[in-house]
Amino acid sequence: MSFLLVFIVPRFEAIFHDLLGNKPLPPVTQFVLGVSNFMKYHGLVLLGAVVAIVVLYNFIGRTRSGRLAIDVFKLRMPLFGNLNRKTQSLVSRAHWEHWSRAVFLYCRR
Repeated sequence: MSFLLVFIVPRFEAIFHDLLGNKPLPPVTQFVLGVSNFMKYHGLVLLGAVVAIVVLYNFIGRTRSGRLAIDVFKLRMPLFGNLNRKTQSLVSRAHWEHWSRAVFLYCRR
């Protein structure tokens, strides 16, 4: 994805300007071109931010209170919180069904 944004999308920008002249580009195209330019000129800053977030996540996640804070944060995220809750519900239900069946088969012997 980074390769596409840094090397391929800028070529499309030149093609769009040749084809359209001075006509404005659609907002989605302008957004993609803006992200491409940001990655091209500030890629190291973005890479440093990602590395810092991963290191911070691992550092905070070492303690019990840190893991709790991370889990609360994940559950409060607008889009992914709901998805996370649904996934945990499905996983715990599947886990319970698996173990209840195993106990049933063991007791049946």
